[in-house]
Amino acid sequence: MQCPACRKKVVFGSIQAEAWAKVNAGDWLMGGRPPKSGVLGDCPACGVRLEWEEGEEREGALADVPARVHLSALRESSQAWRGRVAMRALVIELDGVCIASDSWRNRPRGGAEAEADAAMVQRLFREQVPRIVVAWALPEPELRFRETSRALEGGSRAAWVEMEGAFEPGEGGGVVSASAITSIWPPRD
Repeated sequence: MQCPACRKKVVFGSIQAEAWAKVNAGDWLMGGRPPKSGVLGDCPACGVRLEWEEGEEREGALADVPARVHLSALRESSQAWRGRVAMRALVIELDGVCIASDSWRNRPRGGAEAEADAAMVQRLFREQVPRIVVAWALPEPELRFRETSRALEGGSRAAWVEMEGAFEPGEGGGVVSASAITSIWPPRD
């Protein structure tokens, strides 16, 4: 979408490095919440109704964009979600099973020993309920996870991951079949 008054492209939602560079340079404008699929929004700078760019279609211009969902929304109302989703979560692997988590290591107070990797992973697998399992729909995202994630003591792995995939609700949570990783970085203590 573009603003006919400002003559600038307007982007919404979660954007990547190249788009951020254009927003920071002032070439593009960053909108807030994305408008509904197929609906034009207003310019965040001047309020003028946006126009479609060449190649965008009125109906379903954003239909290919998966719904961005927070992990807590999947946990609290997993039956309300089904289909393509985009999300950010800490993916933790234990014995070949990956789960999505929003927690990490407990920080000790008063000079106490830090939580060991194995104890942390066991705690997270107990606490993260309803459990959202992350399955790899394709070999590429799994390989990227293995190459970029942090190796933990005991053979487990962990990484913050922005991913896209298909969500299927199930008993006690659901499964995200991740088909793409758009961003990944190892967690820090």
